[in-house]
Amino acid sequence: MIQEGYNDAAKICLTHSFPTKNADDDIAEWDCSKEDYLYVNQFIDTIEFNEYDELLQLCDALALPNGFTIVERRLVDVSLRYGIDNNTIKRWKAFFTIQDNIEKKLGCSIYSLLPGIEVNLLEKPLRESLNAF
Repeated sequence: MIQEGYNDAAKICLTHSFPTKNADDDIAEWDCSKEDYLYVNQFIDTIEFNEYDELLQLCDALALPNGFTIVERRLVDVSLRYGIDNNTIKRWKAFFTIQDNIEKKLGCSIYSLLPGIEVNLLEKPLRESLNAF
């Protein structure tokens, strides 16, 4: 992305996955080279996350394939697919902190801004995800 001149997009490709601002807290096994891991780790360590980074982290935590959802449901969905580890609660708390901070700035619940969220809450996508195991 950087080589194509999309610096902001390149940044968010990395920052959206690290709400704790720590590459070692990632949800899955690293499947990239050691050099790539070191690059990501150094990048995450040396940049400052801004409101845009946090907004996109929250947006990622509000979406399932069928539309908007609550953060808790998304976090369970990810845990069903990737498993849990010693950093799971730490990541979850980071998402809730981001949500709280953004909602304070908005002056309302983020959920009140998401069309169709109540329809998705009545569906059963998480139970269907268990069939993958």
